[in-house]
Amino acid sequence: MKKVLITLFCLNFVFSSAIADSLGNLRTVNHYLSNGYNLESTILINDQKILYNLKNNGSSKMQFEPKLITCIYNIKKETTNCYKP
Repeated sequence: MKKVLITLFCLNFVFSSAIADSLGNLRTVNHYLSNGYNLESTILINDQKILYNLKNNGSSKMQFEPKLITCIYNIKKETTNCYKP
């Protein structure tokens, strides 16, 4: 059962990434944290990639910003790609 849930979660991530808007790779997780986002979760995808989910803190300043941002950090290449749903 646990393997089924993990598989469904991974498939959900793959399909949601396919329709997500890229925010590019010019910003880092630290940039979003210092600009009003809170870290919701961190997931180790494999030995080379880490997935970060960041959530808007809900302040009026953040009203027109994405509510959720997902960033994938590639350890080997030292690059971060961020997406919004």
